[in-house]
Amino acid sequence: MAPGPIASEMTDSLNVAVMEGIIGNTPLGRLGKKSEVGELVLQLANPKIGYLTGQTIVMDG
Repeated sequence: MAPGPIASEMTDSLNVAVMEGIIGNTPLGRLGKKSEVGELVLQLANPKIGYLTGQTIVMDG
């Protein structure tokens, strides 16, 4: 997993100008949510897709 900008305690401390820059460079125009990352992790842990190996999945909005 290679998540892009995710709303978290770390991003909460960034100043407005930095946040606007990050969000402005994100295709969906927002930060990702921790729950969205968690949902993808759950899907990847599903044994039905056990043949998936050696991938970097970029989740960057």
